[in-house]
Amino acid sequence: MRILLILVFIYSLNSCKKETQSENIYSQQSDSDSVIIQNNNYFDLPADSAPRFVNVSYIDLNKITRISRFRSGIGHDYSDDFEFCRSMKHYFDPGIYSNDTIRIFSPVNGKIVRMFSEWAGNQIQIRSTDFPAFTFILFHVNSFPSVQENVDVQPGQLLGYHIGNMTMSDIAVKVNTSVNGPKADSISQPGLRLFSIFQLMSDSLFNNFQLKGIANRNDMIISEEDRNSSPLNCNGEVFQNEGLLQNWITLQ
Repeated sequence: MRILLILVFIYSLNSCKKETQSENIYSQQSDSDSVIIQNNNYFDLPADSAPRFVNVSYIDLNKITRISRFRSGIGHDYSDDFEFCRSMKHYFDPGIYSNDTIRIFSPVNGKIVRMFSEWAGNQIQIRSTDFPAFTFILFHVNSFPSVQENVDVQPGQLLGYHIGNMTMSDIAVKVNTSVNGPKADSISQPGLRLFSIFQLMSDSLFNNFQLKGIANRNDMIISEEDRNSSPLNCNGEVFQNEGLLQNWITLQ
């Protein structure tokens, strides 16, 4: 009888241990999933499901006369791991205003994860603190000395000024995904998607653009289907033409 009780006790102990291990495994998986979802280290949903967490404009909007559309034929090929031969960013054209008077701000709460000198000014890449899958790229900035890699920045923090009249200001948003596109291991960063800043703007921020005559966010975006139906021609990164689709939206 004593031996039988001992065997029953050992069996119960092992069963409890297995249940506990099973629960721990499930908890670890749940925690892992939670980290991915809550911290947004990857974002695999369509762009129209992206969080609208950008509350401030990265640029002096009152000094901008027109903005290029996402997937336009303006500038040069700037495409992601999933698309080809299109400009997947926005150019902000100051028109009559002097470029070097245009202030540049951090659009989000984040950290400067990369910064380097371009042919004109500095490129600043800011990873969002709240949604780390999203990194905002500001081009051609005459930045302040205090603006350096690994520095934390706040929404609306003044980073410097646009570099000058030799080029327009532009902004891109790169998004890390857990899958690779067809350009992986070639010229694009594996798993990289590019989103329009207009897909991430809060309603309150987009209202400022509505006051400038932009009725709908989608007015600022050439859809992938439309671009594919009316493709651009590229020689490397150089556009051979600007295409047949409307490239600019003029502000009021």
